[in-house]
Amino acid sequence: MRDQADLEIASRELNAAGAFADEVLVQEFIAGTTEKAQGVFCHGELIGFQAYRQVAAGAGGGEAIKQSVGRPEIRTWLAAIGKRLAWHGAPSIDYLMPERGDTPRLIDCNPRLVEPMSAHLAGTDLVGLLLQLSRGETPPVLGDSVEGVRTHLAMQALLGCASKGGTRRDLLRECC
Repeated sequence: MRDQADLEIASRELNAAGAFADEVLVQEFIAGTTEKAQGVFCHGELIGFQAYRQVAAGAGGGEAIKQSVGRPEIRTWLAAIGKRLAWHGAPSIDYLMPERGDTPRLIDCNPRLVEPMSAHLAGTDLVGLLLQLSRGETPPVLGDSVEGVRTHLAMQALLGCASKGGTRRDLLRECC
């Protein structure tokens, strides 16, 4: 859709066809890259944080290749959310980094780690922090992760290649 008039026409047509059982949320399309961040909180204090962006998609759009990024603004936001909730444990968030350099947009939040190995290889042992918390310990706050560390999920990359019609040669190239 290009403008408000297009939205209203599409809305009327879909409503007439019975497409809406209830209210509908329409969001503005924002071009950008989806990134993820994860952290560990000790009674509302952020003690470990790591963020990464997708470099290559695998099956179903999941991350086949990821690269750690430094996102101080996202770290600040996650710390504020965890503090407000007095969070104890690990949340992860998905966010969109707009192409135009606008403010990042939070998309989703989950009460778990999503890629602990990516964080570990970037120098942030989030699983170790969680284990310390589970033993009733108060771990020290970890420093920033190393930026630019690339990790990959081989099976995700191979399934992604195959789902796009990849030949055996394409799969072998992906393995290499």
